Amino acid sequence: MVSFHSSSLGYVKETAGVTKASSNSYPKVCLIEDKLDRLLRENEMIINSSQAIFKKVFESFTIHEKVLFLCDRDGYIINIVGDIDIVQWFFENGFKLGTSMSYESCGLNAVVTAVESRKISVFNTQQHHCEALKEWICLAAPIQIEEELAGIAAISLKFSEKISERINYCKIIIGLISDFIATLLKQGYKIPRNKLIFFGALTLNNRFSLTPREIEVLYRLKLGEPISKLPAKMSLSPNTIKSHIRNIYSKMDVKNLKECLQITDKILENT
Repeated sequence: MVSFHSSSLGYVKETAGVTKASSNSYPKVCLIEDKLDRLLRENEMIINSSQAIFKKVFESFTIHEKVLFLCDRDGYIINIVGDIDIVQWFFENGFKLGTSMSYESCGLNAVVTAVESRKISVFNTQQHHCEALKEWICLAAPIQIEEELAGIAAISLKFSEKISERINYCKIIIGLISDFIATLLKQGYKIPRNKLIFFGALTLNNRFSLTPREIEVLYRLKLGEPISKLPAKMSLSPNTIKSHIRNIYSKMDVKNLKECLQITDKILENT
């Protein structure tokens, strides 16, 4: 696994600080030199807040051909995590630090759609305007602090039938990533005392066979969100939330939320 969030990667030098591709190819715009350095400095906090969760998700996620991207609020790539050969392939096709994922630069794509809609965006292979992305399924989620857009978390997965069958699970994963980064931002970029809640949830999934929705419910409960607020936040009915909680209790063999969170804490200590 490699992670790129530094400008010391030997980009082509141009005095304007921007490279532009020919009119027939995507992406069209990539910042270089001083403009790239400034972009990374301005986004240092959100980059740092993404490092741990990107690394852990990359190591835990069983899908092999994948790459994680972090973009700033305008859609410029500021962090990339993936296997060296896959990251190199994206670099060779123009997707690197400083690349703009805007419509003008890359055509229609998941990142620009998430920026505009402020919702999780999923793009299947042929939906992309960019030819290089037509073998990939891309998911992007806005990272928001209150009503303010702080950035975009995105994951690209090489298309396969297995991936297409797990899109809903992947949507939950990218949503939890963006929520976790937002939580760090709200807390001044400090890792919460109870550590990486989301990864504990992944561990619980393996141990107790929790469904993706049950993982999300448990994740939110561990963050301290009131049960009464979950229906609105998850766009589910109160009865559905209650059903998920009953299933969690049953699978974890506990009687109440206190016991549930105590077990979760013990697992988190070893995560």
